[in-house]
Amino acid sequence: MSEIDYATFSLTVLQFLVMVGVFTTGYDTFFKVKDLVDDNDTTEDSVHRWIKWLGKVEWKGGSSSDYNIYHSAQGKMLKKCALELGRRMQEIREKYGKCRGSDWLVVGLKLRVFWDGWKLRELEKRFKELENIIEGM
Repeated sequence: MSEIDYATFSLTVLQFLVMVGVFTTGYDTFFKVKDLVDDNDTTEDSVHRWIKWLGKVEWKGGSSSDYNIYHSAQGKMLKKCALELGRRMQEIREKYGKCRGSDWLVVGLKLRVFWDGWKLRELEKRFKELENIIEGM
């Protein structure tokens, strides 16, 4: 094998091993982070919608039903969770925002991306549960 062929082969094998690691140890958490950084995340709009609504009720007033939701235990938890999730999303975007294309293979070697993705998924799950409760009120 020539040097170029060997280098290409080595890179291909390395990419394959990294992708196997990604798929077996954190496929969903890895891609949760990647989708957020690549602006393909669907939860973000929902989070910002609730933050805006909660802020509007808090500062500008609203109907009595708005206040009932806002002051309920679920409303207080949703406010806290939405703000935390919004902060977490921003942190992840800043941390991994420079990662594009094959750079994601390098990031995939770091356990941090899996931890961040797992925390993001847990927060998102809690947020969606609260959102469903409030929308059912």
